[in-house]
Amino acid sequence: MLTATERLDPRLGPPFSLMTGNIAGLAGAIARRVIGYAETPEEWGQSLTSIILVFGFVAGCAAGALAQVTVGVASMLIPAVLLLLVGVFYSPATTHKAG
Repeated sequence: MLTATERLDPRLGPPFSLMTGNIAGLAGAIARRVIGYAETPEEWGQSLTSIILVFGFVAGCAAGALAQVTVGVASMLIPAVLLLLVGVFYSPATTHKAG
């Protein structure tokens, strides 16, 4: 649903299906640490962002699995309702061409 939402309205920002890039970024950060590379503050910030995104993704997967086990297929209604609310209350900025 998230990937479809972004494709329907690209003004929402980058696609939500960027986990491959986040995992690659985290793997690069780990490799730098293993070989003893001293990260710059900017690189550390990128590594920290990757760590947060990956752990957030894992936590979301765990929450989804728990919801599936406890509630069943009805657990799919939660993200669907959230997307519906975003669709209802999201008002994209209108762009006007000059002249």
